[in-house]
Amino acid sequence: MEYFKDFGGRRLSRILVMEALYRYQLLGEDPREALGDIIKREEPPEEVAKFAGELLEAVVKNLDKIDELIKETSFNWEIDRIAYLDRAILRLGIGEMMGLKDIPFRVTISEAIELAKTFSTVESGRFVNGILDAIATKLGLKEEVI
Repeated sequence: MEYFKDFGGRRLSRILVMEALYRYQLLGEDPREALGDIIKREEPPEEVAKFAGELLEAVVKNLDKIDELIKETSFNWEIDRIAYLDRAILRLGIGEMMGLKDIPFRVTISEAIELAKTFSTVESGRFVNGILDAIATKLGLKEEVI
């Protein structure tokens, strides 16, 4: 857990889910079991583990729709050609936008971009931004006017 000490609670939850989704893609491991293993290993605070579980459920529950949205939106990319880590981040972001409506979609996109830049590449940040922004539009998410 020492490696993650600089990350806040929700960001840490997203990192745990990202790892579980990465393991799902790479090893074919059940994402719920992977998350359980990660939580056991890392021993995050209870609120971090709880949010990670909610976020993973939002992804798993909508995985077919999420993958369809990625396919429709990534015009020149087959989903299987998208790097595993970038795909995990996209799935996480879309699942969050679809399943956790209390989080503003711009926050979700910003967090996904930061994950991509931190754990993948600078180019991944731009790629994730473009895909998630387009999907937010497809999902009918709009800026709130204050």
